[in-house]
Amino acid sequence: MNQVATRPVPIDEPCVRQLCDTLNSVFGLHFEFWDHDAIQQWTAVDDAADADDLLPAVIRAAKENRPVGLEIAEAQFALAVPIHFASRQLVTAARTANYNIETVCQVGKIVHDYVELANQARQLEVENESLVVQVTDDFQELNFLRSVGGDLEIDAHKWDLESLALKVLPLLRQSITAECAMLIETLPDDDGDSQSIDQIGEILCAAGRQILPPEEVSDLVRMLSCASSGRPLVRNRFSTSKDGRQFEGVSELIMVPVSKNDRLHGWLLVMNRKHESITRCDHDWRETAHWHMTRLEFGSAEASVVNTAATILASQTQTFELLKQKEQLLTDMVRALVNAVEAKDEYTRGHSERVALFACRLGQKIGLDDADCEQLYLAGLLHDVGKIAVEDKTLNKPDHLTDEEYKVIQQHPDSGWDILHEVTNLQYVLPGVLHHHEKYDGTGYPDQLAGEDIPLDGRILAVCDAYDAMTSDRPYRKGMPQEKAEKILRESSGSYWDPQLIDAFFRVMPSILDLRNSYQPRRHASRRTESDS
Repeated sequence: MNQVATRPVPIDEPCVRQLCDTLNSVFGLHFEFWDHDAIQQWTAVDDAADADDLLPAVIRAAKENRPVGLEIAEAQFALAVPIHFASRQLVTAARTANYNIETVCQVGKIVHDYVELANQARQLEVENESLVVQVTDDFQELNFLRSVGGDLEIDAHKWDLESLALKVLPLLRQSITAECAMLIETLPDDDGDSQSIDQIGEILCAAGRQILPPEEVSDLVRMLSCASSGRPLVRNRFSTSKDGRQFEGVSELIMVPVSKNDRLHGWLLVMNRKHESITRCDHDWRETAHWHMTRLEFGSAEASVVNTAATILASQTQTFELLKQKEQLLTDMVRALVNAVEAKDEYTRGHSERVALFACRLGQKIGLDDADCEQLYLAGLLHDVGKIAVEDKTLNKPDHLTDEEYKVIQQHPDSGWDILHEVTNLQYVLPGVLHHHEKYDGTGYPDQLAGEDIPLDGRILAVCDAYDAMTSDRPYRKGMPQEKAEKILRESSGSYWDPQLIDAFFRVMPSILDLRNSYQPRRHASRRTESDS
């Protein structure tokens, strides 16, 4: 006879134990599970040294793959039922009395059907858990994208990778429950190439707990970048690996290149999974749902979220660079127009830029934000662009202008509006260009607007334009002394100029004087060298 042997439970499945307890409770019998080894020797899973009498029924049930009842003594029967669990064949067996063989077999059939239903329920549970994992992972990435879409409001005058990352990294760290998320910059080499792994820069920004000193972070990124091949790199149990032992405190990590169109902007690095619901020291963690166990490490879902964040950073950075190029092109066009005006009137060289600088400083003083001050600066540069339409002999006349000539000069705000109004990206400069010669009492031009009906940019430029005009040399006079210009500004406050702006202008006068005294006109490049002359 096959000798019964006992051994530790070979199947580490809590539901097997639970099934056994359930069978005992439902049928009032003591069921034991049997398993077989590589040579098909059946052994009792539990401590069953007295189970010899059950073995024949177990072997027969396994061989015939059906419930079997055998009489083992007077009024004593062995019931054995084959079951399939986790792709393995087991047999559960129990002793029973007060039944005949037919009844025992019927009970066995019921036990078999019950186990099959339990298996189906378990399979549905596993499928549900898989669905939960998939839905959770999808929701994780969707939630991150929703958060980024809702919170990603970048100042139009701070278009750079760092400003963007300061918004993205906290959302990323929260989304994948990481202890730390950081962006490490790459530095261009002498050829402007930032692809070299030797060009790892400093931590540009970070969110969460500082796990490694900055110099070790650079060493870590440099080491891992050799293995990334441009794809997300996931390293779990990193602290126990050969490479990871030198980076104390890093247990898991994901690293993704921030790159687009073969241009590497930096590296996105997240470290250490936060274990809020399950910890490695929790002795019951093995009995928790399988999908919870994935929260102990970084997986493909987390790598996908980090890769999405890297893609957003890279794409938006290149978008920002294009916007900066567009802004620079617009600014260059504005300067070209200003140069055209100054080429007609040498005495006004630098006037437009000084007015723009004064206006920007006055705007800051009254509380305008950076975007408004930038627009005010461009309006200041362009406020006299309409003088392109004025004849040179009138513009450069060394004597006082006649009434007729003065009327021609008064047309330059309208001419400026005509020149600029079809430039869509410069619509915001039109109020200042058109109304910088309006007077607070309504006696100015071109529309005789009064008080606060005059656009704010027009009122600001009117003060700055008048001050620079009074203190600058003209073909027909020398510039006024500072004291005389200040006296005129004070005496005409409330009639020519907005009194509140005049007050603010005097409060910022020390800064205005610094700008005026330090101003150097831009030198225009010449295509001819000294040797050509």
